[in-house]
Amino acid sequence: MHSWAASLTTDLKRQNAQALLGLAGGAGLRANEIIDLRLGDIDVIDGRLFVNVPGVNPRRVPVRHPWNRTLLRSVACRTDPNEYVFRAYRFEEYRPRAIQTFLTDHPGRVRATVSRLRATWIVAQIDLGLPLPVLMALAGFSTTGSLDKHLVHARSLDVANYVGLVIGEEVSA
Repeated sequence: MHSWAASLTTDLKRQNAQALLGLAGGAGLRANEIIDLRLGDIDVIDGRLFVNVPGVNPRRVPVRHPWNRTLLRSVACRTDPNEYVFRAYRFEEYRPRAIQTFLTDHPGRVRATVSRLRATWIVAQIDLGLPLPVLMALAGFSTTGSLDKHLVHARSLDVANYVGLVIGEEVSA
């Protein structure tokens, strides 16, 4: 996907592709959240990137380290905090349509979609052992049922590794 973004023909197209990869793949944002995100919603603190998601499910999401450079390339040399991260015409009837149009107009060998990148981010968080309540807050989920379709793709765990935790044995540091 990185090579797809790098192969696009203009700086604007490359920056938009990098924004989609960094925000959906690195922070698990939805298309309707990406389309409304502005440069001022991204913070860099001690080398870590955070996205302050505005809107219906406001939250602060750390960007996964492997996607930091991708997102930073998208916003490099841009200084207006009110400028949209993903630059495109916004259709009032369905604002994320600009993202779908961009992805359709610029196909790659591997089809990047915001929903697939977000799902991969969610499953990666599950596989890393992020507590589900924390994941729900970061992903903007309001019900545990929202995780069901992602949990089936998480890697299998060996219950034997958790017996001590279940029975209440002290965990050594």
